Amino acid sequence: MYIALADRWISDLSQTLPYEKSAEIFERIFNPVYKNQEIERGPEFVVDTTKAGYVWLPFRFDGKMAYVDWKDEWSIEDYD
Repeated sequence: MYIALADRWISDLSQTLPYEKSAEIFERIFNPVYKNQEIERGPEFVVDTTKAGYVWLPFRFDGKMAYVDWKDEWSIEDYD
């Protein structure tokens, strides 16, 4: 069994900005259509990465494909 670990440093953004603005920024960061375009970041775009939330999820393989399954709760015993 493998475990994927990631941090969610952008998760606080939705608490400081209206949903529409944070969704637009997220889209511009991760959508390849906007590659090499400047992202307008006003003073409200302040992300404190020291408050990152961590996500631990089971990582599995099915043939040549790898999957990370979202789980609200899980334990290692679920995968023995």
